[in-house]
Amino acid sequence: MSEMEKGKAWTPPGGTVQVSDLRRASRAGTMAVCTVASKNYLAYLRVFSRSFRHHHPDIPIYVLLTDQIEGCFNPAEEPFEMIPLQALDNIPDPWTFFFKYSALELNTAVKPYFFETLFRRYGLQKLIFCDPDMVFYSSMDEAWQALEDHPLLLTPHITVPYGDTSYPGELEISRAGLFNLGFLGLSNSSKTMDFLGWWQHKLYDQCYMDPTQGLFVDQKWAGFAMVLVEGTQILRNPSYNMAYWNLHQTQHQMDFRGGRLFWQGKPAVSFHFSGFDPLKPGPISRHQNRFHLNDVPQLRPLFEDYAARLCEAGYAESSAWPYAFGYFENNVRIPQEARSLYRDLGPKAAVFGNPFRTGPGSFFEYLNESAEGRKPSKPGMTRLVQKIYASRNDVREAFPEAGERPGGGFFSWLRDAGAREHGLDGAFVEAAVGGYRPSWGERVRAFFKTRLTKKQIFIFLWTAKRDALQLVRDAADAAARRIQARRMECLPFGANLAGYFQGVFSTAEITRSSVEALKAAGIPHVLTNVSEARHNHGDRTLSHFQASNPYRFNLVFANADMATHFWRGRPVQFSAARTNIALWFWELPRFPARWSRSFDYYQEIWTPTTFCLESISRASAVPVLKMPTPVIMEKQPDQREAFGFSRGDFVFLFCFDFLSVLERKNPSALIRAFRLAFGDRPGIHLLIKTINSHHEPEKMRRLQDEARGGRIRLLDAHLAKAELSKLMNSCDAYAALHRSEGFGQAIAEAMLLEKPVIATGYSGNMEFMTRENSFPVRYALTPIPQDYDPYEKGQVWADPDEAHAAELMRQVHEDRGLAAQKAERAALEIRRAMSPEACGRAMKERLLELSRSSSPQKKRPIN
Repeated sequence: MSEMEKGKAWTPPGGTVQVSDLRRASRAGTMAVCTVASKNYLAYLRVFSRSFRHHHPDIPIYVLLTDQIEGCFNPAEEPFEMIPLQALDNIPDPWTFFFKYSALELNTAVKPYFFETLFRRYGLQKLIFCDPDMVFYSSMDEAWQALEDHPLLLTPHITVPYGDTSYPGELEISRAGLFNLGFLGLSNSSKTMDFLGWWQHKLYDQCYMDPTQGLFVDQKWAGFAMVLVEGTQILRNPSYNMAYWNLHQTQHQMDFRGGRLFWQGKPAVSFHFSGFDPLKPGPISRHQNRFHLNDVPQLRPLFEDYAARLCEAGYAESSAWPYAFGYFENNVRIPQEARSLYRDLGPKAAVFGNPFRTGPGSFFEYLNESAEGRKPSKPGMTRLVQKIYASRNDVREAFPEAGERPGGGFFSWLRDAGAREHGLDGAFVEAAVGGYRPSWGERVRAFFKTRLTKKQIFIFLWTAKRDALQLVRDAADAAARRIQARRMECLPFGANLAGYFQGVFSTAEITRSSVEALKAAGIPHVLTNVSEARHNHGDRTLSHFQASNPYRFNLVFANADMATHFWRGRPVQFSAARTNIALWFWELPRFPARWSRSFDYYQEIWTPTTFCLESISRASAVPVLKMPTPVIMEKQPDQREAFGFSRGDFVFLFCFDFLSVLERKNPSALIRAFRLAFGDRPGIHLLIKTINSHHEPEKMRRLQDEARGGRIRLLDAHLAKAELSKLMNSCDAYAALHRSEGFGQAIAEAMLLEKPVIATGYSGNMEFMTRENSFPVRYALTPIPQDYDPYEKGQVWADPDEAHAAELMRQVHEDRGLAAQKAERAALEIRRAMSPEACGRAMKERLLELSRSSSPQKKRPIN
């Protein structure tokens, strides 16, 4: 009897989930739809549920979560009723069941147990299961009606042959199963319950993704329903389960318009987006090569609409959530071969108890033992590594002696390619390899004992040459580091700050503010001025520049796209014996691959926000640290008359640079929100202050057309810092419906001046914006529809909710007390975290920490 059957509390690895009793059928009625998913599918579940609810508002939706919530979301706020996995009390020995299956396998193996539970506890008469990556476009009346007379409903993959050689073909369909289990209808009958019992028995031990053994999770077994369950109905209407597999027979009669899908001129029921990647919609599905969006242009809106819905539903965040049953209790990832080994043990595995546990006598310890049942005293085959070796014909052929005497080549493969290909945590690799490093004697003996092909001989000799050269390089690098360390010790502590000191744009202002931070912290420094052809460089606040850099640290305040421009032509002495640090900003979740070589110039990257940190660090081979950026803006008397406003006017301000990409700054949305909020109401104005419109004259003309009337004004001018300060002090509130920001300099400056701020609640500005100190605007993440250099199509950014923005603008105008309260708190928090003194302290602490290091980090070569 299992722990669950004995009534003991069941706690999955990694935490406890509180389980409430399932509500009875008084709410559920006689029909329901259900699905199964892990939590990284939350965005799919939201889209699935909302689309179904639109056509069936009174039919409940039950979702079995084959995972743990782990604080990632609140089930009570979701558009479905979540049922935790431990509510299924009909699974024998659940520990074994959850461990031996991967996430995909478990999500399919639980189905018959889930269906039985729903019938038994809710008293349902009709139940339809759909995969969570399905969207409904009309009601399922035909299916509900068919369940009046049939115990089961199945949908076939195809009803028309393919007639080409693309993938998948009829052979692949036969291996996967003639019927697609992404849609299944069941009625509460004795025939159905008997089938569920038989199906449970099969899926308990045989629900693997192993086509070589004739297994395709639950799908192949469902084909038996046609012969085992009398009255099973095949629903041949393809509009119930349209997908990539039947697109060859449906595409020419499909049409998507107005958010609705039609087939043969009638509303289609659903589309199954199996294998669809919202960030790469072109291939339609990763499971096929028959169609690309370019081949079916009439369906491009369908797939783009689904991508947008997923992004709006939180795909970017939820898709990265970890699978709770993918790890041992010590947070070591479970490789697939470990699950396979556990299955191979059969009843003998019971000796380990809960297989997720670690420690003495655990299955985890068993994996890291040698075949003889003890921890290897020297590097060798552990049970897990032996399982991997036995499963790989190519590895056995490459390392034929590794089975008896593992060594050099095999261990090198295991450390690198083997660990990567099999998802091995370092704990498993270390248990087998330890500190092993093959001697050249071992390599030579293996070379002469093995019959090698010409290719293998060439590889051996090439490896020997490469290793010898690497030894020389390592010695040279060590000598260079010693010389550099001695040189660095001779350089005084301080910073050589390079940047756009005379520029009239936000990055230049940040560079000048950073000088104040260095002064506040007492860090010795010199300034090297940089110019950039597109921008105005008329600021003369600072003028004492020099070309030499006498101090130990180079601080380069130029973004990644300007790294080559900055370093090209500079003498080697500029970077020699110094630690080169860059301050970078980036506005999207994924850092551009085309700028990867910019990292080569630096030993460290500083960035001001967590948003930038996460984006840049994913692409970086050097450390990336969050370093606060100083914000300076002086308070001045209100002088709004100088800008053409009356003393009693209420003015919203927004500032942006046309070179920062109009589509990202999104002033059109702000104009629409302002009009929605106030119409032509007198005394309320929106002032949009811009620079560099001469670089984008056509876009400026469009913006002027959008701004005509409605008390909206445009001011295009390069203002000195004092004049810009006068303007910001003369407004009543600052509003920005940007799509993404790396930092949000103007937003922070307005907050410092105690101006109520309304801005999109996404990206870098959320480093310092909260609901307590400002007015964040709701948004949905959407794919970028086309390239807006440097922002690439396929990435995501925010689409702010204009109606919510309008509501907040009205609130700021009407509830002056609340607005002032938040603005006062904002100024206090900005001063505390982003004053020159606070930022200077952080800079100094990091530079002193680097100075205490034994030597500067090795600089990567630039090829």
